[in-house]
Amino acid sequence: TRNRPLPSGRMSAVHGWIIAIVLGYSGVAILAILVNFYSAGLALLTLLLYVLAYTPMKPLSTLNTLIGAVVGAIPPMVGWVAIRGTIDSGGLVLAAILFLWQLPHFLTLAWMYREEYETAGFRMLPSVAGGERILGEATLISAMLLIPLGLLMTSMHLTGLAYSIGSVLIGAWFAWKCLVFYRTRTRVTARRA
Repeated sequence: TRNRPLPSGRMSAVHGWIIAIVLGYSGVAILAILVNFYSAGLALLTLLLYVLAYTPMKPLSTLNTLIGAVVGAIPPMVGWVAIRGTIDSGGLVLAAILFLWQLPHFLTLAWMYREEYETAGFRMLPSVAGGERILGEATLISAMLLIPLGLLMTSMHLTGLAYSIGSVLIGAWFAWKCLVFYRTRTRVTARRA
């Protein structure tokens, strides 16, 4: 991330803040005017959680990863609500799938780059006492939970048989990669998971 505009010094924090506010609230306004207030509200919630909870939690608590996963799970619900006009069980399952997928993704990244996170002052699970064991378990369990969630989409008649089969096969492959990482934590197994 050091080559991004703010860390590299190509953009000041003030300019970054102004751009973020203008783009963020423009997006929320467009959703409110052209789509519906539910999708605009969820988009605003995403922005607020990111700025007021996720970002400040990074140096304070390892729970920042869970909050970040919530932030990442809301955007599919924005799309769902934009089409359906309401939050229902299908949108919640879709959000749960993305929430659970993000945990192995970000926890393995946190493990691979734990020294860099420590240097930056971020509290990540691999750097706390007992964190590596919890990280391995959370990675494996969340990957395994994706399989029944994928099947749930089909049982709710939101997807067809092809999705169901693909979901099981890809979910089993992902869970296998996470099991290998759980058993033997190396950069190679983390990257593969």
